[in-house]
Amino acid sequence: MMHAWDQIVGHQLVIDRLKNSITNDTLSHSYLFCGQDGIGKRMVSKAFAKTLLCQNDAGVKPCGSCASCIGVERETHPDLKFLTHEKPNTFGVEDVREGLNHDMLIRPYYGKKKIYILEDAQLLNVQAQNAILKTIEEPPEYGMIFLLSNQKDVFLPTILSRTLVVEFHPLSNDLVFEYLSTHYPKDPSIDEVVKLSRGNIGVAISLMEEEAIKQMRDQTLFVLKNIYHCSMEQLLSHLKTILTYKEQIKTILAWMEIWYRDVLVYQATKKEASLMLEKEKKDIIQSAKQYTMAQIHEIFLEMEAMNNRLRANVNLELSLEMLLLKERA
Repeated sequence: MMHAWDQIVGHQLVIDRLKNSITNDTLSHSYLFCGQDGIGKRMVSKAFAKTLLCQNDAGVKPCGSCASCIGVERETHPDLKFLTHEKPNTFGVEDVREGLNHDMLIRPYYGKKKIYILEDAQLLNVQAQNAILKTIEEPPEYGMIFLLSNQKDVFLPTILSRTLVVEFHPLSNDLVFEYLSTHYPKDPSIDEVVKLSRGNIGVAISLMEEEAIKQMRDQTLFVLKNIYHCSMEQLLSHLKTILTYKEQIKTILAWMEIWYRDVLVYQATKKEASLMLEKEKKDIIQSAKQYTMAQIHEIFLEMEAMNNRLRANVNLELSLEMLLLKERA
């Protein structure tokens, strides 16, 4: 039988650390699981909770078949709470007081632990953090809190000093490639997705499966291969379509980088086998005739500049427009 930990791709150091805390009886009452969205924080936190709540006291390997293990898997276990927030983009103080502080006063229904998982914990406002701090400082013996966040520096120093911070790092490309090759053995876009995912298995799966992301990919590459064949009005219209995916702007830029990387590689080698974008090989070969290596180098510099502008919160539409117009020039 495959155990909960065995379903996780990578993060072996994190898993070993959590398992050792169980074996050595050095559990913390509060954890901050910190890393990119999609990196695996939720899956690890569920495996950890399943291990702690398993009714068969199976050490560091939950049995997977008891009522507790099944309840955790289905997210219906009464001693495992996933906290949500009422207002968009913020965890408020009432969310914490009602969902955690007051609820934790009720003893566990089944076992020795009662566990609270707060996804998107970076959205906890200052008042909510202060409210949760009171419980972190004086938790009941059975209470445990898992904060899942894509940022660490948004938390109060008092929160950080009283939680065990567990950092999740990107996986190696080889590990992502191995996973995708096993689960999508006939998909020709695996090399492309491995590069785009940047070691994030959740992102990799989304790129393989989500139709909206595939549409975003095709729209982005359509603009690049037609950038010299459409009017300025058409170009700006395509730009507006791309901007409907503005939450994925880093992925859009990554596809652009792969496109121009392939153009540059073909210019240098004239080998189709070296290209990553399988479906666009003919378009890349054609595009390679329209650029000099110096022009491609300038485009890469402009994409780097756009990344810097985005980090400085410069207007997204203006930044992407400047980039595309630079390429057309």
